[in-house]
Amino acid sequence: MHTRWYILAALIFAMLPSCSSSGSSKILWKFRTEYPVSSAPVAAGNNLYVGGDKFYCLDKKTGKPVWQFETFGPVKSSPVIAYGSVYFTCGGLYCLDAASGKVLWEFWEGNWAERAPVVADGFVYIINGKKLNCLDARQGKTVWEKELDRDLSSPSIKGDGGFVYIESAGEFYCLKSADGAMVWRKIIGQEWCSYAIANNRLYVVSFADKVYCVDGQTGATIWHFNLDYSGLPRIAIEGNDLYIRADKMYCLNALTGVLGWKSNSEEPVRGQPVISGSWLMVKSSTDQIRCLDRKTGAKLWEVEAPRGSFIFADNCLFIGSPDYHVYCIGIPSA
Repeated sequence: MHTRWYILAALIFAMLPSCSSSGSSKILWKFRTEYPVSSAPVAAGNNLYVGGDKFYCLDKKTGKPVWQFETFGPVKSSPVIAYGSVYFTCGGLYCLDAASGKVLWEFWEGNWAERAPVVADGFVYIINGKKLNCLDARQGKTVWEKELDRDLSSPSIKGDGGFVYIESAGEFYCLKSADGAMVWRKIIGQEWCSYAIANNRLYVVSFADKVYCVDGQTGATIWHFNLDYSGLPRIAIEGNDLYIRADKMYCLNALTGVLGWKSNSEEPVRGQPVISGSWLMVKSSTDQIRCLDRKTGAKLWEVEAPRGSFIFADNCLFIGSPDYHVYCIGIPSA
């Protein structure tokens, strides 16, 4: 009888190391808010910036508040960090000192869509109804306003290299950042789009259609790649590597449109791809965060994670979750 117990104990202890390694990711800290966190945090220096019932600046290592800012309602958009300041929308546009939380300036006008502002080339861009406002990023003064001929209640804005791009229901506008003058206007793909800017080019992926590479200054199509998928993909770019999250992950050469690899997992992936060094991270349909090798698409690791949008910094996943928490999760090394 004793012999059987010794054998059973030996088997249990032999299994412990493998259990420990498979569960080596762990929650290092979590921070409770009074409203669901609906956007990804942003990391800068030692701090993490995120909106909830208020706007919070947290210590990245401990999750304790460094400062917090009372708003008139919940903060739903992701913040932007630039020029030592943090920019976010909540009824109006706020610019706070990133270190102290002191208000540097505010901008209130018209009806606002709760979307993140865009900061580029010393300017802040924000949509107000049919109007695009361009403000000086440091002083908050209006540089120019541009009235467009359609409602921009849910647009996507990006700025790069002296130009600002606006996408609304598949139609793109290219304006000069200096004065708002129209450069070109074009329908690209179908109604719902995700896009990125790099190398003076726009990379556009539309609903169940194609990936397009468009010259940013002329609007001319340079190449396209067929993508057979019945959903809204997401896009990310780093260097000459273009990543498309559809039913699988695809890696294209950003200059030529040639397919480098696609992931072979049968389980669908979703959400925005996150790039960090040689890693590419994406959420699986079961809310696990999966890390792939950027060059080959091979799976390196996978961890359980709460629902929500995430970023990666300092070997940790930071997640803004609809369960009223911000999480910091340490991950296993590849």
